[in-house]
Amino acid sequence: MNRVRLITSVFLIVSVSLVTLSAAPAVAQNRPRGSRAVVARVMSIRPHFPDGFGSPPLTVHPAVVRPGLFAYSPPIREVASPAADQLAGTNAVGDLYIRAAGSQEKRIIARAQAPWRWDVEGAAWSPDGRRIAVKRIDDHA
Repeated sequence: MNRVRLITSVFLIVSVSLVTLSAAPAVAQNRPRGSRAVVARVMSIRPHFPDGFGSPPLTVHPAVVRPGLFAYSPPIREVASPAADQLAGTNAVGDLYIRAAGSQEKRIIARAQAPWRWDVEGAAWSPDGRRIAVKRIDDHA
């Protein structure tokens, strides 16, 4: 009885494998394989993003504005604009500022109002660098 089950199981596995393999070449012809597939996929996605998307150039050095939430978390740094000509950050009071890259002069654009403070963690610039989305946090809630 066990031998019949074993033979039946092997027969089913071989049958399913043959059906799968016969259908696979038609699907596989339309896709490049290996690293070429990854490169092709990345290059097909890339045109949908603005040129300024991604990490700032190495010439911009965002300053640390506060430590990370946990001891093992990286510190929170200023956020560079897409053109990397401006940096947004917060001071110790929680005011939101903008400064020119390469300058230490900070222009406060929004003041903290107790119990609220501004935070640039996860902030995002608009593609043209004219607006920035930041969050306000209520530490007393």
